[in-house]
Amino acid sequence: RLDKKLNLTAKSGFGTLKMASCDLAVISSRLGNFASQIEKQRENAKFLSNRLKGTSFLLPDDKSGCKSNHYQYPIRFPNQAMRDRCSRFLNKNNIDAASYLDEIVDTAKFYFGYPGDCPNAEAASKTTLTIPNYYTLAPNDLDNIVNVLSDASKLLD
Repeated sequence: RLDKKLNLTAKSGFGTLKMASCDLAVISSRLGNFASQIEKQRENAKFLSNRLKGTSFLLPDDKSGCKSNHYQYPIRFPNQAMRDRCSRFLNKNNIDAASYLDEIVDTAKFYFGYPGDCPNAEAASKTTLTIPNYYTLAPNDLDNIVNVLSDASKLLD
């Protein structure tokens, strides 16, 4: 739903300014919970990965020595048509899903002169979908996401 409104890749021109004391107070109060919130996202990602094993989705996997904050939980599909069908199915079942990398290649070409020499990254941009994984998800929310994704996987096979 946000795909056409939100373009994360075209943000530029941020300058350094002095932070207002009220903003600093908000940030300071939130930093105390930051580590536990990241850990909750990691737990959610582990739960999703464990429950979605055996589906037709390519799931994220932390490389040895790396530790993701799992701010986003990406799922990769064999092709764009399958990704788009799954996205529609999730949205129809009230689960937000984003294909926000769709326009990254065009953005990179237009703004940065990308010559088109990364076919694997281009394929990933067209076959990746992100699903909710924020730290405030309740266990029943995660169960619902898994159940709907499991149903979607059966429809795609």
